[in-house]
Amino acid sequence: MLLRKNRRSYKGLTAVITLALLGICFLVSGVLAVTNITINTGSGLSVGSGATTATSCDSDVSITTQNSIDATVGMYKLSTISITGVNGLASACGNKVMQLAVVIGGVAYQASWSIASSTLDNSYVFAAATNSANSGTTYYATTAFTARDPATLGTFAISIN
Repeated sequence: MLLRKNRRSYKGLTAVITLALLGICFLVSGVLAVTNITINTGSGLSVGSGATTATSCDSDVSITTQNSIDATVGMYKLSTISITGVNGLASACGNKVMQLAVVIGGVAYQASWSIASSTLDNSYVFAAATNSANSGTTYYATTAFTARDPATLGTFAISIN
């Protein structure tokens, strides 16, 4: 009788520990999926804080994201992806085409810009506006971007040719 009681308590304790560990793994993986973006080779980027990457014509290009509230569904959505720090000199990236590919919810979205030959610090933006809204040092992509759930954000890739 004593052996049966001990077996039952071990089974119950094992079940509790297993469920607790599964719950912790679920919470940790969910949090990491929401806050990290993978860029090219897997270096992490927290949503909204930015990252630096190298391109063929510039060793230091920054990517930042911006979220905005979607009042119709009551949640924040990724609404803008900005690329800054691109060397616009003709001897570097000026007069070349920059392309961005981003995977969100398993769907690939693409944007492109003609990089202005300039000494100014231009911003290249993938948002709801398109290149018809270019002004000053802000250049919008040739295609519009519809805000998406940041929890489904996958990978980024930039190329400049």
